[in-house]
Amino acid sequence: MRGLSRDAFEEVWGLPTRTYTTSGEEMTRAGWGESNNAGAGFFFKGKATYDVWEYDTRGVTLVFDGGSLATWKTDKTVEELRQKD
Repeated sequence: MRGLSRDAFEEVWGLPTRTYTTSGEEMTRAGWGESNNAGAGFFFKGKATYDVWEYDTRGVTLVFDGGSLATWKTDKTVEELRQKD
């Protein structure tokens, strides 16, 4: 499920085998700040960066945008992922 916390994976699966950062395509993003910064806006133009975590023993690659799961890649079924080591 997208949006899951990076901490949740570390808590259940432990530390990943490998981590790295990658950049996405050129993008433009604008919006309003958090509620504690009422009225503050932002504008971003450039390439977003993503943290990639690979779990070799599980056959899973996770991609995080900030601390939240953005996407993943695996050839395993849901049942195979649920199995304990």
